[in-house]
Amino acid sequence: VTFDDYMQANSLATQNLAEAGFESNNDLRFIFLSSVSVYGEPADNALITENSLCLPSSDYAMSKLDAEERLIRLFKKQQIKNLDILRVAPVYDYRFRMNLNRRVLAPNRLIYLRFGSGAQKISALARTNLVDFICFLVKQDTHVSQLHIMNACDFESYTFNQIIRVFKTSGVCPA
Repeated sequence: VTFDDYMQANSLATQNLAEAGFESNNDLRFIFLSSVSVYGEPADNALITENSLCLPSSDYAMSKLDAEERLIRLFKKQQIKNLDILRVAPVYDYRFRMNLNRRVLAPNRLIYLRFGSGAQKISALARTNLVDFICFLVKQDTHVSQLHIMNACDFESYTFNQIIRVFKTSGVCPA
């Protein structure tokens, strides 16, 4: 996948969708699923908040941040009445583990990967928690124009050792 592909799918398509939404509804409420990857990879393992500096380090992350910026411009031009940007941690559920698999399994699922002690932590987000939060947002009163940027993850972060242990006990094993 190229940078242009990411820009088409994540940034331009998002802007086009928001503009089309405004044409049919002047009170447009837009919920955008961005990514915590817009922050990049902080070297000091500092706590990341919504006010942390965005330093995307991948084409995917750059396209997500560009989409956010396009939506914020539309919000400022009042083409979006309410804008919620959710910067989601890697999403998972029982059947969809790709976001975690690629962090603990070697290519071709040959072995588990553990860097250092495996005690390093990663935030993740259960799909059901994401769905519940979006439902909560949709039910909120939107009479006042608002822009929210929110990080979304499970309450607890997980160590790589915990993820590997869960994978082993649930049958998600290397080839």
